[in-house]
Amino acid sequence: MASFENKKLALLRIFQILEKYSDENHCLTQKDISNYLSNQYQIQIERKTVARNISLLREAGIEIIEKPHKGIYLSTRKFKDSELLFLIVFVLHFKQLGYENAKKIVDQLCEMSSKHALNSSKYNYILWDSFDKEKSGYLEILEKIQKAIQNKQKIEFEYSCFNKTNQVKIKRIVEPLSLVYKAPNYYLVGKNELGADYDIHFISNVKIIDQIQEDINQIFTSNHLLKVQMYVKERIMNDIINTFGKEVKVEKILGKKEKKGKYDEYFSNFFISVTVKTSFEEAEEFLLKNLGNAIVISPAKLQKRIHNLVKEAHDIYNELEKKEKEI
Repeated sequence: MASFENKKLALLRIFQILEKYSDENHCLTQKDISNYLSNQYQIQIERKTVARNISLLREAGIEIIEKPHKGIYLSTRKFKDSELLFLIVFVLHFKQLGYENAKKIVDQLCEMSSKHALNSSKYNYILWDSFDKEKSGYLEILEKIQKAIQNKQKIEFEYSCFNKTNQVKIKRIVEPLSLVYKAPNYYLVGKNELGADYDIHFISNVKIIDQIQEDINQIFTSNHLLKVQMYVKERIMNDIINTFGKEVKVEKILGKKEKKGKYDEYFSNFFISVTVKTSFEEAEEFLLKNLGNAIVISPAKLQKRIHNLVKEAHDIYNELEKKEKEI
């Protein structure tokens, strides 16, 4: 005879069994459920009690479908299998997590589907081959930074930099504003005397220190979002929408007889003017990725930054070409 405590747990265990072992192609009978209860949880109840608990789950809003002569299955879950697979693929591409963290997250995601649909063992060969098994602590660093952002606290950490000969660690004190994902890494957007963003991959020994008096949301909005106007070619409009979202102001550049802007006459190959609201860093990355297809009109600071980077690259290639001719 099962204990009273076990019988109270039967309702929860039946839901967990349906969640783990059933789907549209794998139905469970009342006998199957009774066997799982007995073998996995040492709960002994009659089939009619199983049926009563299933009715209670349905009354609670759990969608359980019955297939004639086959059994029942759980039809609704928090995530569809396709959504879970998307999350798994993202984790597998995020090598900075390290093997242990990535494996743990993939296992947890797989447990949110039936064992027949997603199985973490399918992804083991990818994890073993591509993840650094020595790396750890990445998630802990993200959690500490997120906690500091929520509590409006400063953080102190060591940041790894590289010179010509070796790696050095520099201590930084920052007012954290936000964590921003810029493929393939997360970056800490912070406020300090340098005004720099920090790749989480190179941060270590994070300590939360004193309180921040200013409103972080106000700082982030005013200092890190700006209006950027670009002239672009039509072929990259999909990339613009994918990068900056649908809230993009789009205008056709005026024809030859209608030109009014000081840049219009020089850019007859650029058909569209777009204005987006984004961070300096995201705009810079997009423009560098689309050289020849997009040029920045404003703000002037961003235009000068792109100009200097392109000029620097141009000078390097010119020097390289000269050396090749000398050989």
